[in-house]
Amino acid sequence: MFIRWSLVLVVALLSQSQLAISQKAYAWYTSEGKEIDFDQVIKRSSKTDVLLFGELHNNAVCHWMQLELLMALHEKGEELQFGAEMLEVDDQAILNEYQAKLITAKLFEREARLWPNYDTDYKPMVDFSVEKNIPIVATNVPRRYASVVAKKGQAALQSFTEESQAWMAPLPYPFSMSTPGYQEMLDMMGGHGSGHGASGENMVQAQAIKDATMAHFILENWKRGKLFYHIQGDFHSANRGGIAAYINEYNAKREVLIISTVESEFVEWDEGLAGRADIILVVKQNFTKTH
Repeated sequence: MFIRWSLVLVVALLSQSQLAISQKAYAWYTSEGKEIDFDQVIKRSSKTDVLLFGELHNNAVCHWMQLELLMALHEKGEELQFGAEMLEVDDQAILNEYQAKLITAKLFEREARLWPNYDTDYKPMVDFSVEKNIPIVATNVPRRYASVVAKKGQAALQSFTEESQAWMAPLPYPFSMSTPGYQEMLDMMGGHGSGHGASGENMVQAQAIKDATMAHFILENWKRGKLFYHIQGDFHSANRGGIAAYINEYNAKREVLIISTVESEFVEWDEGLAGRADIILVVKQNFTKTH
């Protein structure tokens, strides 16, 4: 009887443990798979020149943790700069006006080319930066130029004026299909174009002009002694590709720490994530999406 009830107790405890895992919303891991807590994330994030937080654009947990980390680093006393893929370089002037409180939030949000999910996912970080006087840097290439590259290739950018070229990475920007993620992107398209007259490699080069431009403006605005906290889609930084690769190309002396966000049925470590980033945020895949 004792053995029977002991087995029942063990099964019950295992079931409760599995239930706890299945209800856990997220977990932080090192590149090697060691689980860490948020205090350790803050500590590691503060010891770099550039922090690239790769997100899944509709992931509520990810956006919440981006904001929490921004607030925590500020509270810790870090001298911060904040930049984002979601802010395009030619909107910097109106962004500066908003940060200087020369115009209202309503005017800024009406005039700038903001993403549809700005209110739920990015406004809290922008408004916190404005409130705390954290410099905000628009880093992404204006989308019209990426569209030109997707259709005609990088060479087409040489036809634009010097004024226009000031809003992108210096031309010609270096490009290699060996950059982590680029061959994967081409393979996902079957090595072909989009069906709209663009070759597969042009589509990858359009991705590259975004990565190169974000890296360029991060480095152009980085100040010694400050931490440049940048948010972008995870594909732009995972496996040290994208922005990270271009930062290394342009200035290998800058230290870059990468956070990658992934979704999983459970939040346990998966060996396939090893080396993906310095810190990996694993979020339960059925968590509520923002859009």
